[in-house]
Amino acid sequence: MKTDFFTKCLPDQLQKFNDRQRQYNWVNDPRAAINRAYVWYDHLPLPEEAFHRDGLKEILQIPQAKFIVAERVNRIPDSDRGPRDQPCRTAMCCACNLAQRLRVDFFCYMENGHVLRMHPGASTSQDAIDQDMPFDAGLFDCSFATLHGAGMAMHRCPPAHALARGAPLPIDTALITEPQLRAYSKFDTDHWPWKQFVHRLRPSLHEQRETDITDGKAIPWWLHFAHEHKRLQGIINEGILGVTAKLEKQGVVLAVRTSSTAVITLRGGKVIEYPAQLPGVPYPLRPRVVD
Repeated sequence: MKTDFFTKCLPDQLQKFNDRQRQYNWVNDPRAAINRAYVWYDHLPLPEEAFHRDGLKEILQIPQAKFIVAERVNRIPDSDRGPRDQPCRTAMCCACNLAQRLRVDFFCYMENGHVLRMHPGASTSQDAIDQDMPFDAGLFDCSFATLHGAGMAMHRCPPAHALARGAPLPIDTALITEPQLRAYSKFDTDHWPWKQFVHRLRPSLHEQRETDITDGKAIPWWLHFAHEHKRLQGIINEGILGVTAKLEKQGVVLAVRTSSTAVITLRGGKVIEYPAQLPGVPYPLRPRVVD
């Protein structure tokens, strides 16, 4: 784990933080730790040593963690914490169009390369469900994480690109599969239902002109699909190959190309499946609205 994030970024962040921050008390429980992380929002990411001289492994009950870091979660707002007082200062932030602050979690980096994501609640029963993120699951961009941490490396691009580490993908590579859709945290996907998804996507579109949003730079479309994964079961099959968006008079329409050559259209929040042409059948099969 001798990456620039641990050897350069975090020590620099901690030094700058200590130079600016006045004397403060150590935290002594998980909730106090996450509250303190939000207070220090503009200083994040910060290593566990900023919260307690002995770190947070005992407090968070994760003794097997190699490092624990408080980080923002890219493209995921935290509606419970209110709006930002100032414009976002983080250059790599992909959610500056959001009114809320980004969510803050503790990221526990394990020796085997896995990252455990935690968010303590007001009590143990209110803790968010921990998310185990294997390094080869595509849940975060591994190359970006080596410089800036897993939090800001999440949701930057579809899983296939996250795993490619900057290398070009072969033509017709599945960008995300059904099992990968199910791997995302429900807390993250609940922020991307159709209404909010379209509201954030609309400024990137031109009327009556199709826009390719496959690379995810305009919007993390896979988070909306993960939100709708139950309705998409059995439709995307081995994966999604491409996504385009178009602003029509009746609203935003998404066209999704899948590995089975079927096309899925998302119109007004409804999922419409256009099945692939079958060999020997001279007419296209009728589209089906998915409940």
